[in-house]
Amino acid sequence: MDALRSLAEAISSLTTSFVVPSFAFFALFYPSSNALLLIMSSFSFFCFIPYIFGKHAVKMGWMKSLDEIGKIARSKGFMVLTPVFVIGLIILIALNAPPEGIAFALAILANNFIAITILGKEKISLHMMASAGTMALFNLVFGVSFLITLIVLSAVAFARLYLKRHSVKEVLEGGFIGYVVTWIIMFLVLERGNV
Repeated sequence: MDALRSLAEAISSLTTSFVVPSFAFFALFYPSSNALLLIMSSFSFFCFIPYIFGKHAVKMGWMKSLDEIGKIARSKGFMVLTPVFVIGLIILIALNAPPEGIAFALAILANNFIAITILGKEKISLHMMASAGTMALFNLVFGVSFLITLIVLSAVAFARLYLKRHSVKEVLEGGFIGYVVTWIIMFLVLERGNV
């Protein structure tokens, strides 16, 4: 295996776990007695349970691999994950999570619904969707520069293209949808205080 392929696979693997550091940032910037519980809940409902479901789906033969190209199997997987994301959102609200954390959880849920809708018709890069959504959060809430966003998203795009998992169109669509949907939801919820 060449070094570029190893790098691409490492980047691809890292992009699936962007959500946990996001909620950890909220816990650090908005300390409360529920900080550890907030991190554990977000990890469980927005990372660990979806990952376990994916592994189980592969084991049961519902999907060939976690990177399966099949559109219908992936969209069905997202339908099953919707209740998990809703439960996670409810727990975050019950834990009195920061408004930014709740808004981000809403954005994850919205992106999930979009993925269900789109994946039944065409393929997009969900890695780019998740990465771009997380970078929209970092831009809007933490003031991360757009240059850093471009570097991160370029690395993810490189990985998905190098591994031949997506076309340029699929990578651009996933990135655009993830960034715009997350940014709009975060902006509307935080500006209006509708959490």
